[in-house]
Amino acid sequence: VVDGIIPTDLPSVQEYWAGRNEGGPEARCLVTGMLGPVVDRMPTPIKGVPDGQPTGTTLISVNMPAGESYGLSATLNSPIGKRAGEKIGNALNRLLSSDRHSLRIGKAVYVYWTRGAEEFDFLSFLSNPRPEDVAALLKSAYQGRESAPVKSSDFFALCLSANVSRIVVRDYQETTIDAVKASLARWFETIRIVPYDGGDYEPMGIFRLGVSLFR
Repeated sequence: VVDGIIPTDLPSVQEYWAGRNEGGPEARCLVTGMLGPVVDRMPTPIKGVPDGQPTGTTLISVNMPAGESYGLSATLNSPIGKRAGEKIGNALNRLLSSDRHSLRIGKAVYVYWTRGAEEFDFLSFLSNPRPEDVAALLKSAYQGRESAPVKSSDFFALCLSANVSRIVVRDYQETTIDAVKASLARWFETIRIVPYDGGDYEPMGIFRLGVSLFR
């Protein structure tokens, strides 16, 4: 500790050491587009993917000559900078450990995030939709107002599964919060079923829909 500050916590110090190559390979990072040191192994294993390794599964990995290109081995086939590799792993692990941001369906897991802070709980509409929330969502298009800011936040969704020791990216979507809400409203309107007793409609989550179709 120097004058009450831990030097390794300073962004300038972290930036300096992140850029140290120490004789390792250099290439253009596919994430940032910057030329600099890249990792030959992804630094952070991804945990929480169904059927993945308990100690963590690798997002990018080549461990056989048949998968190598231009003489590049391991992760160098898809060069990722050191800092980008760490951020990818930490971010995915954070999303996968959150019930609010991850939803497991069979052998796949879906994660979502937004560019900015957003109170809209997307996955709760799919896993455990509350009637009052769905009713408000369906009515919002006819009331001309929404609780969210006028400017839509960017919305990202990713579907992952595991194949032995590697992660498989099944799907990836980029859209906006407004577009997601509109799609959810159409979804619940389409699957609306009038109860046999004529009572209030109770929206169903994905699990209830699934077990009603397959035993």
